[in-house]
Amino acid sequence: MSEQDTKPLIIKKHVKKSVKQEDEQPKLIKLDARSAKIVVHARENMKMTQKDLAGKINKPVGVVRDAEKGVEVERSVVEMIEGVLGVKVQGGK
Repeated sequence: MSEQDTKPLIIKKHVKKSVKQEDEQPKLIKLDARSAKIVVHARENMKMTQKDLAGKINKPVGVVRDAEKGVEVERSVVEMIEGVLGVKVQGGK
């Protein structure tokens, strides 16, 4: 037997992973005026500032400000805000 015969044969299988485009980027939503107002009132009723809320969700203050102004933010941010404030808001597109 030659040295070539004793080397292991390695076969690699190439598997394509199916990656959806929606998984690549976070879903962005925009709160409508009514929903943004609900967030502001709930936050103020809990005697929280935007900075306090941002700290609770571990995000910069600008993210909370944007959500309250109706600027697009990640859906997960809105869900975290809902959880902290105990409200459910409807996000528009």
